[in-house]
Amino acid sequence: MSEDKLSKLVAAADIRPNDRVVEVGAGAGTVARRIPRSQSLTVIELDERLIDPLRTKAPEARVIQGGALTLLGQLEFDVLIANLPTSVTLSLFEILPSLRFRSAVIAVGESTNLAQLADNFDVREIAAMSGSDFIPPQPTVSKLVKVTPGC
Repeated sequence: MSEDKLSKLVAAADIRPNDRVVEVGAGAGTVARRIPRSQSLTVIELDERLIDPLRTKAPEARVIQGGALTLLGQLEFDVLIANLPTSVTLSLFEILPSLRFRSAVIAVGESTNLAQLADNFDVREIAAMSGSDFIPPQPTVSKLVKVTPGC
């Protein structure tokens, strides 16, 4: 992720020293390395090939290999950061109302319908991201949104 977009993501997450932070879809650990000091950081990644590199790149984090949707219901957290495939993000939207958190920053596809969140959450776009904001460049356009409970 480009430095500019990464900075916007971290700023939008508004992580406080006493927060419990969960990042799902942690990938190579790009975001995890930039998370400010917090009470705890848990990163969840499905791809088991990325687990050891995550442990090396984010040694302060608790690294869990598994499916984010199943694991989120078992964790307590204040801040959620999510960068998941679109189909998984849509499923995340379905369980989001059952989760307790202060804020979430979620990467979504450009055409993702955010209306399903409107009844329970305030949703604000943080940044649009083009394929060139990623290494390697991605073929799609996406955006970062901040989701907070209550309207």
